[in-house]
Amino acid sequence: MSGHILIGEYQNEVIALLRGAIENIGFQTTVVKDGRSVLKAIEEKRPDLCLIEILLPRLGGATLCREIKARADLPVVLLNTLSKHRRNPAQVAQSMGRTPTSRSRSRCGSCSRRSADSFLVRHTGRPISSPVPGSWLRRPCRS
Repeated sequence: MSGHILIGEYQNEVIALLRGAIENIGFQTTVVKDGRSVLKAIEEKRPDLCLIEILLPRLGGATLCREIKARADLPVVLLNTLSKHRRNPAQVAQSMGRTPTSRSRSRCGSCSRRSADSFLVRHTGRPISSPVPGSWLRRPCRS
């Protein structure tokens, strides 16, 4: 495995989509389902990138992102199932994108994927959207 990505998400369907896509291209993942567990996992696992749902239980994504930034220099991408959010995510995260709710959505060139791609290219030389034989990630989004 060439890197470690922490996924903070509470919906099992989304966890399966994200974990499958990330592990399919060779990255290790850790999944936690609430904000307090994200902070604990960061201390224990030392991930290279965090993908965090903004509506996590026990500590919301925006607050959680500020906590992470105060403790570590770690890239954070906030995911949001809502089309808009009241806070400006640029104040707390590198990027914000819609949470994938289907395989087609996770293929789309969203803000979060571009941010994750640039991070992964810098640190591993491979973007998350790099072609993987037999992978649904390589098919372009038609939205």
